[in-house]
Amino acid sequence: MDQRQVQQTAQQTANGHLVAIAKKVFTPTPKKVAFSSFYLLGIFLCCFFVPPEVPPEKLEVYTELMSKADSVPGFREAEEALFEARYALEDVEVWFWKWRGEPYTTLVPERRMAVQEAEAHVAHLERKRHDLVVKAKKTVGLFSSFAVGEVKQLFWGYVEKGKIFAKRQTFWNGLFMVLESREGNLFSFLLEWALALLVNFTLGLVGALVAFVLFVYSIITSYQPDSFSGMLFFLGAVLAGASMVLTYLVGIYGVTGGAIYVAASAASSAARARLEQDGGQPRRPTYIRQGATSTHMAARGAIRRDTSVIRTSDMSDIVMIRGIGAAEGCVGTFT
Repeated sequence: MDQRQVQQTAQQTANGHLVAIAKKVFTPTPKKVAFSSFYLLGIFLCCFFVPPEVPPEKLEVYTELMSKADSVPGFREAEEALFEARYALEDVEVWFWKWRGEPYTTLVPERRMAVQEAEAHVAHLERKRHDLVVKAKKTVGLFSSFAVGEVKQLFWGYVEKGKIFAKRQTFWNGLFMVLESREGNLFSFLLEWALALLVNFTLGLVGALVAFVLFVYSIITSYQPDSFSGMLFFLGAVLAGASMVLTYLVGIYGVTGGAIYVAASAASSAARARLEQDGGQPRRPTYIRQGATSTHMAARGAIRRDTSVIRTSDMSDIVMIRGIGAAEGCVGTFT
């Protein structure tokens, strides 16, 4: 069996394996049907779910309460007083102030007390503001457009952070691969870089999903729902986020795998074409020691591929090409 038949047999075997894997993956089973159903439900919740409209009277109450929360009387003045108190404390709270004597031993305790009083006042106003926000959110409910929009904003924000992390890591991985690479094989470099891309995007998107699951609970509790509604909303949010992250990963893996397959097929076709040009026989490699000057050959087709390198001394290499018949236009360069 020649080299061409071996390659054709290997290609047929690989195609048969792919067909068998595809049949196994797409054969319906109860678990696959349930997984597909939950996945489609999550995609629907993430992309196509439209929450019910808030009644006008509740919307009016919500707007009024949020306006009061944004303009709590004395809140801005209290924050400015807190900043001024902290700046005043930093002016006198120097290194080893206790051993420097007056005026530090008097001014530092006084200004620390002023900072604590300002912080307590700001905390009181923040609690008052938080109570107004919670009351406004409770008015519209957990399944309102406000809650759904807040959760979507949180999810897409973490997804964007995960993608930024993956892009940055992939860039640095590619840069270090170029700096550390000692071989000129472009295909192996692209394959390694593609695997690094897959790993980075997997880590970034999965990390974004974990962070979203941890922080979405605080949004749910801010609307003060009952236990059943809160659990239902939480499960729906997690399902939607997981489905969208899975969609991203499947798309990235599919595109990357397709690109690798196309590149491998192109390389295999090029190797097959070279093999056909050589008459079905593998080409013998020609070895020339590193440091020798190039050997110019004008009529390689008339020369039998029987090349040997004869080392005569440490400073010279003679590249001799023994051919049967006339070797026209052959020029040997000696160093």
